[in-house]
Amino acid sequence: EAPFVSKFVFIGNNPRVRSLSKSIPPLQAYAKGKEQAEDMIRDAFGANDGYCIIQPTFIYGGDDGIGLSPPRLPGNIGAPVEDVLGLYPVAAISDALPGVFGIALEAPLSKERVASAAINVALGLCEGQTELSSRDEIILAACKRPSTVNTIIEASSALSTKEDNDMDVEELKQHLFDLGDCSTDPEKLREAFDLLEDIESKRPSSTRPSTDSTLNGRWDFVFDVEPDMGTGVIKDILEGNSPIKPILDFDGVYMEISDEQSRITIHVDAKILGIKTELCLKTLVIPDKSNGEAGTMFMEKFDGITLLDKELPIPESWKRSRPLEISYLDKDIMIARGNGGEPHFLRRG
Repeated sequence: EAPFVSKFVFIGNNPRVRSLSKSIPPLQAYAKGKEQAEDMIRDAFGANDGYCIIQPTFIYGGDDGIGLSPPRLPGNIGAPVEDVLGLYPVAAISDALPGVFGIALEAPLSKERVASAAINVALGLCEGQTELSSRDEIILAACKRPSTVNTIIEASSALSTKEDNDMDVEELKQHLFDLGDCSTDPEKLREAFDLLEDIESKRPSSTRPSTDSTLNGRWDFVFDVEPDMGTGVIKDILEGNSPIKPILDFDGVYMEISDEQSRITIHVDAKILGIKTELCLKTLVIPDKSNGEAGTMFMEKFDGITLLDKELPIPESWKRSRPLEISYLDKDIMIARGNGGEPHFLRRG
């Protein structure tokens, strides 16, 4: 309660995990300590929102191996586990199952993502939130960025050359185009990442993607700095690297934004057992009002799947939301950041 502390952030643990931990002897003291600490924080601050308790389920990262108290996974295991358990269907099943069964299917969070959420709360980017108790809430907090990215660019400016910083947007874009698909070359990928951040830093403050009709239309994926599981699988098949290509062969993937920036459709042209077909993944896009005047943050809600123009039945529990940031937009290119924060580079189709 020191007057110079504007925000107190504490890493607790998820109520579901805590309830289970109380029944496991090696974890009982750990669970009790977390619960007591959280109660003390709530009592100390009362109705004051000068605190935030972040309650992840499981955290992974580093290379210290698997641990029980506290529960943890190394990065090389945790990352693929999160990719699988974070998929919409698995997340819906986890929410529906009781006790240990639901917790076993709960996707872990990387230590970097939890740290980002804590930093953003401390910076005041998540005003009014005193507890982040779900994975989705923690991810959304971790994705928050200042209304302009200049602060971020200043922090990483040492990674960019002075020549790049002196370039105007058109020169930076041309440099990026010349790199092509660099997702398999770590050195070129690092260069592309720096270029994307330099371009983001030059976004005019008057550009508000949430109300800009330029966002509508077809967009082709150029590369992801760090593909998620879905785009990674599609990329492998497109490049002929997948053993399932004789069964499922993708001819192309592109994104279409329509209905006044309110709907995204991912068009997937494919051959299933040699038969041409089109699969469409549809999401609704709603501007995030907490983003203020910047107009760069959205909530993207999974809305449905069509196969050959036929709507496929999906459970309502699959219709989950995730944050989406359009960090740069002009008539030629778009830079989008998903719930992991990594930039996706798209070019007007």
